[in-house]
Amino acid sequence: MNETLWNSVQQFDFDHPSGEYIFSIRLASANRWTKDFTEKAILEYKKFMYLAAISDVMVHLLPLLMWFGSSTSYSLNLIRQG
Repeated sequence: MNETLWNSVQQFDFDHPSGEYIFSIRLASANRWTKDFTEKAILEYKKFMYLAAISDVMVHLLPLLMWFGSSTSYSLNLIRQG
């Protein structure tokens, strides 16, 4: 695992620059999600960003969305397999 890259991805702030109607609020509002669920969805997308950056094959987001309930373990398995 590329710790430097993963740390950079984790630190990426979708809400920067801050304002009244930041990305996470828009995302939650558009999907009628709770703040907690929105934070989990953003984390899953960050995992996807990492996988896309390190993968030798094309990856796509659909499996992560389909398996959201267990996507943390699913995406971690993809990292281990990659």
